[in-house]
This record gives sequence, structure tokens and C-alpha cells, in this order.
Amino acid sequence: MNRILYIGGFIGGAGIVIVLFIYILSGNNGNLNGNINNGNEINYVDDQDIDNTSLQDDCVNNDYYEINGISMQPILKNGDKVLIAEGYYQCGGDIKRNDIVIYDAASTESIIIKQVKVMPNDKVEFIENEQGEINIIVNDQVLKNEENNSYIINENQERMMSLYINNGKLQSNSYFIFGQQQRGGSFDSRSLGAVSLSGMKGKLIQKNE
Repeated sequence: MNRILYIGGFIGGAGIVIVLFIYILSGNNGNLNGNINNGNEINYVDDQDIDNTSLQDDCVNNDYYEINGISMQPILKNGDKVLIAEGYYQCGGDIKRNDIVIYDAASTESIIIKQVKVMPNDKVEFIENEQGEINIIVNDQVLKNEENNSYIINENQERMMSLYINNGKLQSNSYFIFGQQQRGGSFDSRSLGAVSLSGMKGKLIQKNE
């Protein structure tokens, strides 16, 4: 049975939630099943190709996913085929800044795919810039997406994210995960707040070019 993963987004002040889907494609003997709309294929990666020296044997399960949504562009584009190591962190894998993870957003009963941008004990501030917009400052640097655009949040998002800041630092076992949309449009920590490692169900290990 195919499971459905969601990437959520919001359209400006209209407050309309766009639900975007990612479908896990099950495979036989490492072959990708299902229609490939853009004609590209992803190379199969089995457990021995993963840097899993610190992981428990036979713990990580690899599954193919298809991206259907735009909140992670340009890192992941609509229609990209990606390989996820499910259970990577639960099996002892280290989480690192900029990891791309699938996260179980229990509050919405959905699975989302985002990038880890802020780590536990990072120094976090919210500062109004010259345009009157609120930037996120992490370890004295403006937090930016992969296109070098500064993330912008509103006052409600600032108040919500501040709940996870203790003595100027992100609290232990808490992470801020983001899509690539500068001003929202991505269901991420600007809406969710901080997330825990236990909710991260897998790590992206390969995508097609």
C-alpha cells in the first residue's frame, strides 16, 4: 500500500492551506515502481552504500519517494525521485545541520519533508530589519535559504518560535526545520515550532539529477 506524505503551504493572507503530496514508491529488488513523469530514474542505493558504520545492522529501511510540491525548491523539485533512509536517526545516525528529513507532524496527521536549519543550543534571536521585517538570527548570522534569501517571519510566528528559546538558545532536543520559501508558503517550524528528533522518521540520502 502506498503511504501519502504531505508538504503543506499557505498562500499569503488568504490563509488557504495547500496540501501537496509525496508518494512513497514501493520497489521490487531495488527497482522503482510507478510512473516516472519526467522520464528520469534514480539509481538504487542499498544499505551497504550508506555511511552506516555507527548504525545498527539491518535497522535502516530504504524507500523511494516522489516529490510532489514546491516548498523545497530548488533543493527538491516537483517530480524529483529521492531515496530516504527510514529510521536513520532512531538507529543511531547523527543529525547534522542542513540534513533533509521526513518528519511526522502528528498535529496534522501528515509527514513532511524539510531541512534542518537550527540545532539544539544554537543562539537564536529575532531582529527587525531596515524594511521592518523580522529576520531569524542564528549564532549571530541571518538565517537564509539555499538561494541566499533571508527567512522572514511575522509577529505571531516570532511569538510561537520564542516559546522554544531558553536564555537566548534553542532548547535541548529541539530543532527548527524549514522549507525553502522565504516568507512562508511552507508548512515548517514557522507554523510547527521546534520539533524533536523522535519525530524525524528518515533522512534523504540520494536524489536524481
